[in-house]
Amino acid sequence: MRKELAFIIGYLAISISIYGQDQPYKNVLKLNLPGIYVRSGVITYERVIRNKRSFEVGLAFEAPGSEYVSGGIGFFSAYRFYLSKSLVAPAGFYISPGLVYIYGGTNGSYVRKTSAIQLQGVAGYQWLIKQHFTLDVNAGVRIYSPEGFLDLTLGIGVGYRF
Repeated sequence: MRKELAFIIGYLAISISIYGQDQPYKNVLKLNLPGIYVRSGVITYERVIRNKRSFEVGLAFEAPGSEYVSGGIGFFSAYRFYLSKSLVAPAGFYISPGLVYIYGGTNGSYVRKTSAIQLQGVAGYQWLIKQHFTLDVNAGVRIYSPEGFLDLTLGIGVGYRF
């Protein structure tokens, strides 16, 4: 499992660095704000690979503490298509399909560890503020596997562009 994960991360890093060579500030590091309030977090890295496209990877975590959640961790990747005619990535309106893997547990009468894969579709808008800062607001749906139920998602993130 570790070798496979290392291979995937290495492949993505090499693939992403090949594209987007003509534009400064192609990277954005972001933190999802609502997660702080509910004892969870999402940290993402977005890399512009073409004028209207970017790739995003992230790490999500949930701290233990409630009677129902014993903590968890997740990884995700998404590909963004920026649709604004007058702006280039990473600014403007976008749509983004993605894949999420979650491993965590639930409390109750017993502790149960579980893992799930989610497919997601998100639409949002990302603003550039004073060249280096970003504000990203998005909403979408996730389909959980193996159960197959739908979930709505909302994200508000602030980032630093470099």
